Amino acid sequence: MTSPLVSVILIPSVKRDTLSETIASVLSQSYRDLELLIIDVGKEADIPASSKHDDADRWDSRVSLVYNPKPGSTAEALNWGVKKSRGQWLVWLGEGELLAPSMIQECLSALNEHPTTSIVYSDRLEIKMERRVIQSGDFNIESLKYNDIIPSCAFFSRRAWADVGGFRLNVEAGEAWDFWIACASRGFIGRRIPFPLVHFSKEKSAARPETARGKEIQISQMRINNRECFSHEETQAAEQLLGQLALVGTKPSFHLAHIPMVSVVIPTYNRSDTLVIAIESVMTQTFRDFEIVVVSDCGSNDLEQLVKNFNKRQNITFVRHATNRGLGASRNTGIGATRGKYIAYLDDDDFFYPDHLETLVGYLEQSGEKVAYTDAHRIWQQKVNGKYVEFKRDVPYAHDFNYDVILIHNFIPVLCFVHARECVREVGVFDETLSTHEDWDLWIRMSRKYRMHHIQKLTSAFTTREDETNMSNRRKNNFFDTTIAIYDKHPEFVANRPELQKARADRLDQMRLEFGFAQKVEDPLSIISRHTQALMQFDAGDVLGAITTLSTLVSEVGGDARIHNDLAVALSKVGESGLAETHLRKAMELDANFAPASRNLGDLCFKQKRMQEALTFLTKAYELAPDEKATSLSIAKLSESLGQMDVALQFYRHVLDLDPINAHALEGIEVLENKGKG
Repeated sequence: MTSPLVSVILIPSVKRDTLSETIASVLSQSYRDLELLIIDVGKEADIPASSKHDDADRWDSRVSLVYNPKPGSTAEALNWGVKKSRGQWLVWLGEGELLAPSMIQECLSALNEHPTTSIVYSDRLEIKMERRVIQSGDFNIESLKYNDIIPSCAFFSRRAWADVGGFRLNVEAGEAWDFWIACASRGFIGRRIPFPLVHFSKEKSAARPETARGKEIQISQMRINNRECFSHEETQAAEQLLGQLALVGTKPSFHLAHIPMVSVVIPTYNRSDTLVIAIESVMTQTFRDFEIVVVSDCGSNDLEQLVKNFNKRQNITFVRHATNRGLGASRNTGIGATRGKYIAYLDDDDFFYPDHLETLVGYLEQSGEKVAYTDAHRIWQQKVNGKYVEFKRDVPYAHDFNYDVILIHNFIPVLCFVHARECVREVGVFDETLSTHEDWDLWIRMSRKYRMHHIQKLTSAFTTREDETNMSNRRKNNFFDTTIAIYDKHPEFVANRPELQKARADRLDQMRLEFGFAQKVEDPLSIISRHTQALMQFDAGDVLGAITTLSTLVSEVGGDARIHNDLAVALSKVGESGLAETHLRKAMELDANFAPASRNLGDLCFKQKRMQEALTFLTKAYELAPDEKATSLSIAKLSESLGQMDVALQFYRHVLDLDPINAHALEGIEVLENKGKG
């Protein structure tokens, strides 16, 4: 029998007074390839007669009664239904919820148009004394964390349900909200249909928290369930609240657990053979107060079972990305899911020696310092009979920390470090825009604030393979490009240090020589020609082509403020605001009187609500080029946001002096004058 594409899971209420309507709304869908599973009905006679027919037509064959031998919470019934269903796409429907006849077809059409989507939902029509449309929210993690903005009656993939691990049992009446947060944190994409396809004929039958305290408990539990999405302070507060309730006799579903001293983050991607070795090396540590967070970057589903086999102490958390997001993102997801006072890192093809955590955590606890690192063996491997075997080991990095050298190149493997959790709260986490060197970038930022203590002891090992020594061109380009990106991110650290600036330039020349790249272009006509080409690409809508051309120019020329500025504009166009800011600051470092860079940096700060910085940069741009309309418009809008209406009017009028028919200035003056009259 062919499996249907869509399974609708219906959980009736005890009263079942609107069950007929709900079933009819499913069976009257314009899309026919579906099944309807009614959970815990118990007896066929309980299905309303209106859904039965004397002739055995196709409607009857699509309805199944599914008996749950262990009736419990809504989440338990729902998970049981999903396990019994056959469809690739799932809809959870409660009694009192009605589907518009086109609901499933509309969702499938949205999926066809946006094939990377895993969750589709619509607005809702509430039918009580009067009809009103309740708009759903857009699907993004920041909105979902704090607002229940998506109806439980949504269209979602079986894969999303499996990756999250099903609906959780410890958030009664918040199962759906908790599930959407978990989906978003793993990279699943949701899409809203901006009109109502779900109707409520009455209040939903599922229980809701009746008190403010009940809601607070529910939200606290969801924060603990999805701790990778929330700050350490938020999850700590949630644990404290639920722990206090347990002490006074309340029994929330959360059980207060021991918070470990150190958390080990292990990103992985389909290397189960080496992942086993990595996890075993942590499980055999002499220091026992640890937890492990394994982050699968959209790897095989088999990895979760492998991790479960190790989880006898219930101190391993497994998180899976829905899409491949890279090493930096995987480490950040892992950091978000940790609870420990300290954080350690281990890649899935490396391993710790038994005293690694004891050495580092012991030092940090005794000294009160925040960051420390040890040394590591490099294990060289070569393939023999289809398997990689060790043929030598050495110690390429065993240096005391040099606060200048780290600005030129990295010299410490990531697995050597352990640092206090508060360090990433202060300096930020890994930069996910970097395809390599993301750890080097973090050590640079961390070293500007903390002492980086070196313990001269070999406590770990990382592997390198003989066939990796001949780097592919793509990998060479990644190494070279990210080195330039890191140099551009931190120009302030080498300002007024010509010896470090020269060392950076020499490092790039050395990499060009090692990788077989062309030396720096010195022909100014060639530079102008390619810069013009990039601007033409941008004007023609080929933003990515412009970025490629300008990035190449930056790597070869470096010291041209105009190129950095234009690259920043293109990067902003594709949403890369962080990298754009880096290039704008580089442009201003190269030419402090280059007004376009100052204006663009002011506009970027304004968009990010960094008002004081925006005012500083825009004011400087105006002083450098007072007749530039774009600068005056930006200052007017910023002043309006700050409530400085007189200043805003002054700059709007200045724009009109330069351009008497400027639509933005005319509209701005009209709005402000109307406010003044009001």
